Amino acid sequence: DDVAARQETTASRYSGSADSRRPRFPVLRPQAQHQANRRSAERAAKILGISLPSAMDAKQKAEVDRICALSGAAFDQAYLKEVIHLQTKALTMSYHEASNAAVSGFRHFAGVVIPTIQDQVSSAKRALEAPAGDKSRT
Repeated sequence: DDVAARQETTASRYSGSADSRRPRFPVLRPQAQHQANRRSAERAAKILGISLPSAMDAKQKAEVDRICALSGAAFDQAYLKEVIHLQTKALTMSYHEASNAAVSGFRHFAGVVIPTIQDQVSSAKRALEAPAGDKSRT
């Protein structure tokens, strides 16, 4: 689907496999975890009879396109800032759901993903704060 294709493109650019000019940040490879979380959310949505978005909205697509158009340090900075922004938002929602969700499965799922999201935010912040050219940006 459109979302998966965009995530794959961004993830491959981010990890350096699609474009050798882009640095690699192995600790920050969220695509596998994201895909596992997506499958879990899809199973939960099916059980609850609700639908999940199948594509990005115009604002999300514009941001992905903006970041994908960049290269080198500008790409790194923009990507890491977006990771921090989105994962901080996900962390806030997860804390809320872990405490307040009406469905126990959502409370459990939110509690399970919190450590992963915290690690992704911390790793992205370390990479963003590291000096340019520093190989230990993870």
